Amino acid sequence: MRAKRSCCLFCLSVLLAAGTSLAGAPAKQEVLLSAEGLFHSREWLPLREPRFERGYPWALKEGFLVNTAPEGTPYEQVRRMEKGMGLSIYGLKEPLPEQYEVSGVFRVDQAAAAGFVLNSGLRGDALADHYLVLLYHGGINLWKYTYTGEGRDHGVYMKLGWLSRPLKSDTDYNLKITTRRNTRPERGLGYELSVWLDGEHVLGVTDAAPLPPGVLGIWLGEGYAGVRQVTIRK
Repeated sequence: MRAKRSCCLFCLSVLLAAGTSLAGAPAKQEVLLSAEGLFHSREWLPLREPRFERGYPWALKEGFLVNTAPEGTPYEQVRRMEKGMGLSIYGLKEPLPEQYEVSGVFRVDQAAAAGFVLNSGLRGDALADHYLVLLYHGGINLWKYTYTGEGRDHGVYMKLGWLSRPLKSDTDYNLKITTRRNTRPERGLGYELSVWLDGEHVLGVTDAAPLPPGVLGIWLGEGYAGVRQVTIRK
């Protein structure tokens, strides 16, 4: 994907603010999940890209959830994702609302990519239309995938935005995305996706033909990658 386009088991904390904010808006719910919490949660299910017949499970390793491949698999097969080799995608059972915030602490090797699937539709256990935000050694890519059932990818990928910045392998990076429907004409009508890297706002896109609310997923592949924790606010 990146190269082509270039003592609680599952919830460390659920914070519910009672009542409303000073502005009168409903309080938001925040869920913080550790790698162990993600691994043991029954709310996350294995998924796959439609071009591949299967996905691969993730595993706990040194405080991270990492993608896996069968023992003895050559690294090049994992890097090239031959027949989906080593690609681990897990998604929440229930879709998120239109406006939410998600962040995660990720780590990638010299070739891998890692990040979030956003607003995904599903066809069985396969992703349908979705956004995809991935970090890798060259920066960050934001894609929009439209399922058609045709071609090698069974659909079309459109790059909506990107950040060109060298990132170090085996280093923790905090990737955060916020979403909202924009109704202010001066900002461009549509669906806003804003991306932060280690607290710095690095990318913002407004999609004039937005996808509806859908499933949130975690994507690990094209080498070995891991996620240490995920925070969801909705």
